[in-house]
Amino acid sequence: MTVEQICQIGKVKISDENIAIINQYKDYIIPWLSSDEFKTNYAKKEFPPLINPAKLDYEGSDPAHAWVLNLPLPAFYDFLVFGSHAVGLHGAMIGFFALCGVTRKVMALRGAAANLTAANLTDASSQDNYERMFKEIINLNKLKQTGRIKHFYLQLSDLVLDDDTKKLYSLIDASSALHIVRDPISVLKGVAALPHRAELLKVEEDFVPFGMFLHQDPFAHFSKHIFYMNHGLTMNTDKQSGVGEGKEMDFLPDINSAEWWLLNYEQTFHDGIMYQLLAPSLKNIKLKQTTDFIGEKCFESMCELADYFGFERPKQSDRWLFEKRVSDLKHLTPMILYAHESSPLYTEQNSKAPEINKELVENSIKITLTTRFDGMLYILPELDISSLFELADPIFAVRIESAEDALKLLKSPELLAKIKIYIKDLSQALLKQAKIENTKKLKENDVLAWFEKYPKMRQVMSFIMKQHLLLLRTHKPEIIEGYKYYQEFLKLSKDDEPLDLSSELNGKSISVTNF
Repeated sequence: MTVEQICQIGKVKISDENIAIINQYKDYIIPWLSSDEFKTNYAKKEFPPLINPAKLDYEGSDPAHAWVLNLPLPAFYDFLVFGSHAVGLHGAMIGFFALCGVTRKVMALRGAAANLTAANLTDASSQDNYERMFKEIINLNKLKQTGRIKHFYLQLSDLVLDDDTKKLYSLIDASSALHIVRDPISVLKGVAALPHRAELLKVEEDFVPFGMFLHQDPFAHFSKHIFYMNHGLTMNTDKQSGVGEGKEMDFLPDINSAEWWLLNYEQTFHDGIMYQLLAPSLKNIKLKQTTDFIGEKCFESMCELADYFGFERPKQSDRWLFEKRVSDLKHLTPMILYAHESSPLYTEQNSKAPEINKELVENSIKITLTTRFDGMLYILPELDISSLFELADPIFAVRIESAEDALKLLKSPELLAKIKIYIKDLSQALLKQAKIENTKKLKENDVLAWFEKYPKMRQVMSFIMKQHLLLLRTHKPEIIEGYKYYQEFLKLSKDDEPLDLSSELNGKSISVTNF
């Protein structure tokens, strides 16, 4: 059997690098491809593994080689979660899972960097995502084996779309899956008013980290801390305006950004595509709606998921937390405070503010104001020092960043006294700003009014919904019938001419029949 024949069986692209990898494993590949087990269980797969995955030592494997050999991602995660943005996967569910001991996740990203900033946002390929997720899964499994974490999951909320899309998703085990859905009009409302931390649009200097210092007034700081992604996270920054091309940062959401998000199917309205991509390994889907995790319903919904996926049930003592809105403080926390003995408190008007330099940062005690939904509180409970502080709301928590910093704090009672005043004020400032940001939120009726104004966008939405709602239309049409605002959209668009956008949308092809 030649290398070219092996590549043909595995649909491996012919390149010098891939041929070298195939040659390295040729003595294992040929007997495996000739075995009865391969012919019976794997030969009909679209991207069959070129060596036996059951005999693979994942921890000692090279992810780049595993990709070429069509090896499934290591299935060490407890379950898979998939869905679009603005259904709660990036806010509420992270916090609610953390309260149940599910404290880490691995996820596919359309951006190459883990910390997505406008300065470095680039498209990540399917292979990039595979290799990164492979490494993260291995590392988290090691933490799981040592008892540092109890559970973690794989999340697919960004659709990675390139020539290798089918291969990437075929190598993901989705046999234990949670799918969360939401009224599409509510989804569009959510992304069209998507807040983000302004610091993500800055280039971090070597010695100036993101965070607060004792001499900075927290009540003044947060008035321009949250911006709205009215153009998507695709712009570059400059020091003059904060956003490239002379645009100023948007501190209010713009309903017209709905057009950008509607066409951005890498993040929104891709459920049908993802369902079909994962279909070969999907066995049982636990289907929940965003509304199942709001208010009094949330606690029982999390009990249901815990029983289904095998993680810890939420504690009765935490029931009040499950009735909170995680997203209210999502983009305001965690907030790090850098506290140095030489720094005056911001209320000390006659004291000179220190120069923020590398020495000040490195010698400061680092304390994080966060919330009870922070998974680090459960991974490293010994760093939770909330009891030392008076906080504006019991939802807040305080975490010190290291045992070394905790020791420094114990030896500095005067500094601790300053920090107590500052943390109290900081929590009040964050709570105040959260209430201000809540007044800026759009409503579903704003989206419907926008669709009424732009009939072409209604046609686009109707076309995209053919794909996005595929799973529900096939298996749970009653959920679609229960979408209050989407039903209003259907009334609004009932006389529109159908639109065929299968050729090109936003620079990339998309079609109900593509996958």
